[in-house]
Amino acid sequence: MTDEDGQPGDGPREPGDGVGGPVGWTEAQAEAWAAERAAEYDRQRAAERVEGPVGGFVESPTVPLGARHARVESVRWPAAPDRGPARTLRKLIGIREELLDLTPDERSRYTKYAFVVLNTGLLAAVSMAVSVGKVVPGAPLLAVVPVALVWGWLILTLDGFLVSASHGVFDLRSKLVLLLPRLAVAVVVGLVIAEPLVLQIFQPSIRDQIRTSASAAASAEYKLWQDCSQATPPPGLKGCVDHTLPPSPALVSLQREQAETAQQLKTQQAEFDGLQAQLNTLAATTNAECNGATAPGTTGRRGKGPACDADTAAEQRFRTDQRMTQRAGELAALRDRQNSLTTGIQTATAAQAAEVNQGAKAKAEEYLKNHSGTGLLDEDRALEQVASDNFFVFAGVWLVRLLVLLLDCMPILVKFMGGATSYDSILADQLRSNVVRAGTRRRLEERSITVRQEVEIYRREQAAQADREEIEASFRVARARRNADLEAQINQLAEQYLSQSRWSTVRGGRRQAS
Repeated sequence: MTDEDGQPGDGPREPGDGVGGPVGWTEAQAEAWAAERAAEYDRQRAAERVEGPVGGFVESPTVPLGARHARVESVRWPAAPDRGPARTLRKLIGIREELLDLTPDERSRYTKYAFVVLNTGLLAAVSMAVSVGKVVPGAPLLAVVPVALVWGWLILTLDGFLVSASHGVFDLRSKLVLLLPRLAVAVVVGLVIAEPLVLQIFQPSIRDQIRTSASAAASAEYKLWQDCSQATPPPGLKGCVDHTLPPSPALVSLQREQAETAQQLKTQQAEFDGLQAQLNTLAATTNAECNGATAPGTTGRRGKGPACDADTAAEQRFRTDQRMTQRAGELAALRDRQNSLTTGIQTATAAQAAEVNQGAKAKAEEYLKNHSGTGLLDEDRALEQVASDNFFVFAGVWLVRLLVLLLDCMPILVKFMGGATSYDSILADQLRSNVVRAGTRRRLEERSITVRQEVEIYRREQAAQADREEIEASFRVARARRNADLEAQINQLAEQYLSQSRWSTVRGGRRQAS
């Protein structure tokens, strides 16, 4: 006797629950009853070994049922449905509770399995929260949490689908074909989830490397601005097109004035040198004439004379006409101006160097400000640099990546390594039964459709036959009516003919009589 929940109770027992079978039965009847119960138990045990429990109440005897006075205890089967929160968790991995009730011992196993899948979803949500915080620094918590929850839900549903699709698979090859593509998907998802977590774990080293790299790049930027902004950049220096500071306006003005002064001095010096050569020629002729030297164009007479006075006058006239004294003064003034401009340029160049230094520092600080961000790509490059310089960091990075990857692949690995369960057997049998029932139902529907069509064809044939018979009957009635009408007409004509014949006979007799 059992109570309401199917468990053995202490209520009154009905006949047959005690020893020896129902009260009042003969010994032969009791032995037949015990043998029947033993056979039922053997059939259920055989069914459980092959296909799992098949429904109803399993009789669990404490002694062989074949014995004459066997005591049988009833245990409820299938088990009562689980209404707790674990039922909702198991829905995440596609567990059918009505089938799991047939093997209740595996409820805790699949509940823990559901927790494994749930953990991967939580891990994905944390990873997305870290990623959003790095992509959008200072993002409010109310914006980060929904995005993280949505991503975690997507990963949770994906893992739940991957796991649920593997239930009821026994063949190793089929299991590999089924699980390996899903494992590849899990690996990809795991790598996506792992990277933000790795960056967060190694955040101190990453920030130090970012600061170091940014400082080195800023120093190189400062030197490039400084070298390219010099009046004469070093030969072979590249990148000066976008790294040249504008020169000082005062220095540019002085350099332009110096160039103009130098050009003017060069031109006037060339003119003065030409005139001076001519003047020197005239002076040499005058000296030769006045000193009585023998030379072309001289008289060869020593002392002042008409020729000497004429040459002296020509020399003086040339000096006056060509403004030689004024020209010499102008050249001296241009040289003084050139020297003054050179001094001013030196002073302006020193000031320009100070301005270039300040400008290069400003550009380097601006570069450092613009390139000192902590985005995912910056942190990833910094992590690669740190890992390339330090083997322990390299090993730690990959260990963390593999750990996160293993955690994300854990649902698939657990399913692969856990082997087949009783639930898998029941589900496989159920799926095969569904296929058989679906095929039977399909064939039944096809047969029903065929029968309905045959009945419809037969009905239409019978209707057509009835229509034909009705038409033939109407034709026969019409023919009979026509025949009757024709016969009536013939009879009428015959009567008229007979009547006329009789009348003619009567008239003939009367004429003869008269």
